[in-house]
Amino acid sequence: LFGTTIDALLGHHSPLIEKAAENKLDELPEVNVEELTAAAPILPPKQIESLTDTLMGLTNLLDITELLRFLPTTKVDVLLQQRMEAGKPLKEYALFASTNAVDTAARAHEQQGLPIDDIAPFMSADCVAEIARSRTAAGRSIAGLLPFLCENSVNELARQREALGHSIDGLLPFMSEN
Repeated sequence: LFGTTIDALLGHHSPLIEKAAENKLDELPEVNVEELTAAAPILPPKQIESLTDTLMGLTNLLDITELLRFLPTTKVDVLLQQRMEAGKPLKEYALFASTNAVDTAARAHEQQGLPIDDIAPFMSADCVAEIARSRTAAGRSIAGLLPFLCENSVNELARQREALGHSIDGLLPFMSEN
């Protein structure tokens, strides 16, 4: 149609694309993340999901961050759960996961003492506030969560910190004037 081939667009011959076009993906001897990532923009979503399942069958902690944008949210939620259970970083997966899955993973990582501030932008406001309250009660820093808290939550946390005898200086830029 445009005077070019799929191979030319990809920059190389792709057995994956060839088998996908023939609807014979089950005949592929193997699939690797790099080849699937390169082919993903032109593959149907069901084929991407199927091939990702095949890859994940080899190891469920394979780094497939480049494929996440092509997968359904429900699939990314499962992958996020697997990474959470393994104590792996969540940020790249959180971007494409549901808020409920991110909240669940954040709570679990927080309980394990693993970092979560980098996924705060993908958490619900309620979850961020809940974790901030818990950290404040334990005398831990909430600096990484402050930009994602509403003024009312920050004001509440300031009152909580004052009651515990802690400084609220770090909260001042995020508080309302009331």
